Amino acid sequence: MDAQSSADAERFVRLFAEYEPRVRAFVRAGLPSVHDANEVMQEVSVVAWRKFASLQDSDGFGRWLCVIARFEILKYRRTKARDRLVLDDELLATIAEEGEEELETRAREIHNLQSCIKKLPEKHRQLVVQAYTQGQSKKDLAAQVGKSQEAMYQLLCRLRHTLMNCIGREAFNGGKL
Repeated sequence: MDAQSSADAERFVRLFAEYEPRVRAFVRAGLPSVHDANEVMQEVSVVAWRKFASLQDSDGFGRWLCVIARFEILKYRRTKARDRLVLDDELLATIAEEGEEELETRAREIHNLQSCIKKLPEKHRQLVVQAYTQGQSKKDLAAQVGKSQEAMYQLLCRLRHTLMNCIGREAFNGGKL
């Protein structure tokens, strides 16, 4: 593999890793089972890699990947047409269009949330991350920082409101509201 191919492969992997969870959710919405979604995602990754060189603008990678996913869902559904749980083509098209729109909205929301979390004081930022890390109970966290459970819930509630207000301002200032 030459240096250019290696750079392209790395760029593809980084972009695919960034958008894969959202595209997987999009694919999952259009198929009856996780197994079906896994099969389609495998095909999406193969097709996307084969066609990656033809992508003009990597800023549109997420939308481009959704288009590939939509065609792969349709192809998969045609092979499974005898199953009763297959969604109607018109419904799938509606879900696909909404999914593409949601992809950009969710990306903006995640960006705004990350920006707002960075604006929190360090100890509050760490607290929010710990509180919403899977497996971390609020009771244990309260004991860890020396607060009662009630005080911890009140603080987390205030921090959530602070973040929601900040996200609203970020969206408004960015012209997205």
